Amino acid sequence: MRIWACVGFTMIVLQADAFRTKRQAGEIQSDTYVDVSDFKLLSLTDYRLACRWYESCKNIYASFQVQPSGKKYAGKVLKANGRTGNLDTHLYIPKDSTGVSVRILSQLWWSTFDKGGFSVDLSRGGKVTWSLGKAGATVEGNVAMGKDVAIRASEAQQRGAHLIVGDPLEGDRFVLHAIRNDEVENELAYPKTGSAIPKVLQGIFWMDQRGKHLPIASDPDYKQVGPNAADELLVTLAEHRWNPDTLCLEDAAGLFGGAPIKGHWTWMNDGAKNNIPHAGALLKSVRIDFCFRDETFQAINLHMYVKAKESFGFNVPGFLMKDGLVEIPRAAMALNMIKKPWGWDRESITNQGAAALRNMLPDDLGSWLDEHHSVYHYPLFQIVDGDGKRTEHYEAYLTWANTNFPDCSEKAFDCPLNKGNGTQLVARRAL
Repeated sequence: MRIWACVGFTMIVLQADAFRTKRQAGEIQSDTYVDVSDFKLLSLTDYRLACRWYESCKNIYASFQVQPSGKKYAGKVLKANGRTGNLDTHLYIPKDSTGVSVRILSQLWWSTFDKGGFSVDLSRGGKVTWSLGKAGATVEGNVAMGKDVAIRASEAQQRGAHLIVGDPLEGDRFVLHAIRNDEVENELAYPKTGSAIPKVLQGIFWMDQRGKHLPIASDPDYKQVGPNAADELLVTLAEHRWNPDTLCLEDAAGLFGGAPIKGHWTWMNDGAKNNIPHAGALLKSVRIDFCFRDETFQAINLHMYVKAKESFGFNVPGFLMKDGLVEIPRAAMALNMIKKPWGWDRESITNQGAAALRNMLPDDLGSWLDEHHSVYHYPLFQIVDGDGKRTEHYEAYLTWANTNFPDCSEKAFDCPLNKGNGTQLVARRAL
């Protein structure tokens, strides 16, 4: 059975047996300790290309193939025009990997041009300069090990760099970890003061999907609207890549994932250290890009991408996909964030096309469209600021997060599956 659900930040197709299937497959586990030494971090920074006058040196990115697993990853395209630049791309690599094959590519329209490549020896750490096999063409970088992984990853996150944490399409696993509700500022990665990520999205935000922190004294007319809520709690944007050209925070980790050490999206603990919406997000590989409408940073359009077959029951042509995923049309459901003095209004508009048609038709001809167009709202409150300090909304968040619902066996708006006894769940990359 398939059901469409507008849940929190996402609208995903949930299958009744998705959660059971994922548990049997061993892809959802809990409280498996991740040692920092389980992963290395390969960083690519400054590059210099050898481009003839007729060759493209635009839209540069790196592709990776990890050995001996053969898993493949691609960095985000850098909108660069010239022979030099900074990739600022970072890949988490399991400790038992022996090497990485890297190609530097240039994308122009639908064509890709190979600018050269090199092999990375993972047996030694530190700064390295690799030759691309052409005169004067090089890439600089670093292989971090041990405690240096966390240090370099944190520095890259504050630059809004692209950190590739893994990909379920390549068979990578993400494990749910229980963390204390009153320790989230120490457990999660979040943009800090001075980060390249805009100030309005620095810190940690509570998705108050059930409107538990309402009414707002300064805005008493604001109301939570909508019959659905997901069993989610917190979101941060540190594991997104900041693209200043498009004003987008590009989702590099997915709702379902997170770096091996921290993580960025949290879920209620059902008492067995599992969460059904997370299973759905993992099954569909849900990713969301946060794109500011302009440089005032007061409104955001959310672009959601999913696996087509698992979400809709059919595949779509490759040219309609981005990184193997297809975007949910905003005409069908538009997810937005509108800045408010107290935080953000998370707005979901379903069937915008139906609304436009309804406005064009007289009442007697268009009234049937009313039920196909809805606008939902819930508030997002910053609970930890960019300096790591708890805000005035922290206590309200903590009270709600610590509320157990022992009698709830099936998720409902007034009956979340929250039985964590002071804990919530965050997904992290696992071996």
